[in-house]
Amino acid sequence: MAGRYRFALSRRVGHFCAAIPAGLRSGQGLSNLGIGPGDHVATLIGGRPEWFYLSYAISLLGAVIVPINITFRRHELEHVMICADV
Repeated sequence: MAGRYRFALSRRVGHFCAAIPAGLRSGQGLSNLGIGPGDHVATLIGGRPEWFYLSYAISLLGAVIVPINITFRRHELEHVMICADV
């Protein structure tokens, strides 16, 4: 059954096995920036395929994903950032 499972990101379809190397590369970059277990990482990517890889990388590092909605107004963004300790 290897390679059977797929995911759809916008109009592109990918294999989960392709997400592993992309997630590892992103994770290495985040680790180089000092992101590690327990850190909170805000993401603002707006539904792009890169969000999938980035969220996977953040999870691999043991950090916490804080997705930011691109439609947030200033007060909503401030509230999320404060509550999520970002």
